[in-house]
Formats: sequence, structure tokens, C-alpha cells
Amino acid sequence: MRLFFSSSSIVAALMAVAAALGLALDDIYRDNSLVEAAWRGNDLVTLWVAVPLLTGAILGAGNGSKRALLISMGMLAYAAYNYAFYLFGAALNSLFLLYVGVLSFSTLGLITGLTSSAIRPKAEQIRAERRDRVMGWLIIVVALILGLFWIGTSVDFIVSGAVPAMVTATAHPTNVAGALDLWLVVTFGVLGGTWLVLEKAWGFIISALWTVKGAVYMTALSAASVSTFVSGTTDSLAQLGLWVPIGGICIMGASVLLRAGGPADGLN
Repeated sequence: MRLFFSSSSIVAALMAVAAALGLALDDIYRDNSLVEAAWRGNDLVTLWVAVPLLTGAILGAGNGSKRALLISMGMLAYAAYNYAFYLFGAALNSLFLLYVGVLSFSTLGLITGLTSSAIRPKAEQIRAERRDRVMGWLIIVVALILGLFWIGTSVDFIVSGAVPAMVTATAHPTNVAGALDLWLVVTFGVLGGTWLVLEKAWGFIISALWTVKGAVYMTALSAASVSTFVSGTTDSLAQLGLWVPIGGICIMGASVLLRAGGPADGLN
């Protein structure tokens, strides 16, 4: 576990530096005003929510808490997903190497955590209960709705040639959000949720990480939406009508899956 803790600590430090610099330096981002405002909203949540949560979870995991270990891995999933947007979606800036570092060490941390003696040999002891299976269905539904949305926009582009509005608004050459969502959110949401419904142990672990990551990332998206509204680059907060309910489902899911007396106790 030494490699897991060192990797996770490095991720927390790199995220703190990247987010702090993103907020402090006016000329750090080279994107259009809409994207720049979104980055700053995201940085705010990363610095004041994600970094403290990851740091606290690392300390708890170091004291032997398996719930804290799952939360820390969920936050590593947040770091990998979130900074993939910066790495592949932001115009090249001076924080590029920090983004690479976050993505690299969070991936390393996830691999070492999921294959560690604290998780892998004990995973088959986990038994899901009825409320866990209900959460599995909710995760599947959310993932499928998101997947159908991105698949629909892609099919529409194929048929009509109309570039999706999000791609046009962000001035990206491709659909970065769609690519990352289909890869990391939809795929693992459907897989984890299905395995949870089928009472497979790894379904609980994947779903726990998925909900923790989703809860924090929906908070970051909400902050990004507010930031773009306050900056005047958008004139509506309508997106909050999507981010807030999904975030609520993820918070509920994390609470159910990581509750005292639940499947997480099977890891102890």
C-alpha cells in the first residue's frame, strides 16, 4: 500500500497547486471566455472540496478504514476524469505538466489500490443487500441516459453534419466531454451497476467509486455553470437542473454503499 499512499498524496498536492494557480493567475488559461470561466469554477471545487476530501480519506485509509480507502480511490477517479478534461480539452498552458502528473499518479493510485491486499483478496466476501441493488439500477439508468445523449448527438452529426453546440461553444476540435463520458462514466456506470444488481462483489467496489467521483464532479460542474453565468458568458443556469439531481443521486448512492453495517464492512 505504500505506493498507493504516496501516489494519492502526490495527486492531492498536484491538484492543490494546479487549482490554486488556475484561480490566482489571470492569464493562465488561453481558452475562450466561456471555457475559462468554467475552469475557474471547477478549480474552486477542486481546491476547497476535492483536495481536502482526498487528503482526509488518505489519512483515514492510513488508519485502517476501508471506507476511507474506497473514498480515496473514488477521489482518484475524480482526479483522473477531471484532469483529463484539462489535459485534452484546455488550450496548451503552463500547467500542462501538472495535468499530466495528476492523470499519471491518479491512474497509478487506482491500479495499486484496486489490486492491493486491502481490497482484492477480501472483495469476494462482500454481499450486496436490496438497497444496494436498487442503487445499482439507478446508476445504470443515469449512465444509460448520459450514453444515449452522447450517442444521439454523434448520430445527428453523422446524419446532418451539424457540429454539437457544446463543441462549437467551447471551440474544441472534437467532442472531449462526449468521449470522456462514454469511456469513463457510461462504461463503468453500466458495468458497476449491472454487477451490483447481480450481487457481484466488484460491482459494489466500482459503484462506490463511481458515486463518490460523481458526487464531487457534479459539484464541480455546478460551480462551473454558476461561474459562467456570473461571468456573463452564459445567460442561464438551466444546466443546474441536470447536475444537481445527478449529484444528489450520487451522494445518496455513496451514502448507501458506504454506510455502517453495509457491504464495506466486508472489507474489514
